[in-house]
Amino acid sequence: MQPLFFSEVLMKPTDHKHNEPQAGFTLLELMIVVSLIALLATIMVPRAPRLIARARDARVMEELSSIRVSVTSYYGANGGKFPEDLNELEPDYIKALPKSWKGSKASGTFDYDPDRGTISLKADAASGSSVLDSRGVSYGEY
Repeated sequence: MQPLFFSEVLMKPTDHKHNEPQAGFTLLELMIVVSLIALLATIMVPRAPRLIARARDARVMEELSSIRVSVTSYYGANGGKFPEDLNELEPDYIKALPKSWKGSKASGTFDYDPDRGTISLKADAASGSSVLDSRGVSYGEY
């Protein structure tokens, strides 16, 4: 067997025809895609904390609304009588009663008045009572 020289390796004929399109992406196409992904990331990364905060506050509003609807359903089904305790709502009126809430800037428990059937948010002492959520609304106004 004869040794191959570098020039012979480079000059070796290939099976590829030069007129047929090659499968795959060019380097330029890959660089454009990577640049677009980087651009989208630079736009979204600074917004992520604000979006997460709004999602937490939306969940608090959703939980509070769910409890209020359950109390109203209980009131209608029991001849105009509100439940003495929110635990009476489980499992017939609400699947799982949340025991506490956690917003973007405060957390606490649900405050229930059985005489009027009202539910409000009670912030922990560490959170304070007039803390504003991510939209600038007081948690007490939910």
